Amino acid sequence: MRSPLKKLLVATDFSSTSRSALRFARDLAAKLEGSIELVNVSKDPRAETWVTLSGNSSDHAEGITKAARSELARLRDEVLVSEDLADAPLHARVGNVSEQVL
Repeated sequence: MRSPLKKLLVATDFSSTSRSALRFARDLAAKLEGSIELVNVSKDPRAETWVTLSGNSSDHAEGITKAARSELARLRDEVLVSEDLADAPLHARVGNVSEQVL
């Protein structure tokens, strides 16, 4: 079992920079015999006036979360499989980035 003290949380916005950070975390986790968890936080759709006025904020948030989870899975399969980290948990959140990451 991997030590919880060796757990790396990698927040990603799916940019090339965050992909590089994930590769760095992958290499570090391999050296530490640690684990990785991936998280993506999307902006709260209620912050968008048009969504609030349309009354579809929960449906919109669900769609965003589903798309983010799919992209996280693709990223995990692409970057982490080679280091036996294919079971990395995925977290797709909606809201304030700093609050959701904490």
